[in-house]
Amino acid sequence: MAALRSFLDSSILIDAARGRSPYGIVALRFLANANQQRTFLTSPYVWLETVPKAQYMGQIDELQLYRDFFENPAVLWCRDWDRLEQLARTEAVRHGLSALDSLHLAAAHLLEAEEFITAERPEKAIYRTQLVKVVYLCATE
Repeated sequence: MAALRSFLDSSILIDAARGRSPYGIVALRFLANANQQRTFLTSPYVWLETVPKAQYMGQIDELQLYRDFFENPAVLWCRDWDRLEQLARTEAVRHGLSALDSLHLAAAHLLEAEEFITAERPEKAIYRTQLVKVVYLCATE
């Protein structure tokens, strides 16, 4: 069986890296158990939401989790800037999405993600998209 193509919202990595809340525990468990079942997808925008602040604040453990994820050669990156921007603009207007949510969803779509996993609750605007199936992290348990 082919690995599921999964784009992780920044919230998943942040929760896993901080690991304190119930979401953090679920996110850590998800990452630990997902390696053989999923191909992870990402974009520079997810990196920008996670790595710089952890590095600036000297959060060594948090930074290590991010580095382990982003430096993994199996993680696929979206770098199609023009198509990414165009699609994100359209999706943001169509569904009332924030800038970064629309960029993440556009990247997931361009990478042919089968799922976009987030810690955002199901009543949020991000679930309105038709670009990719949005999955609530807690529903992966």
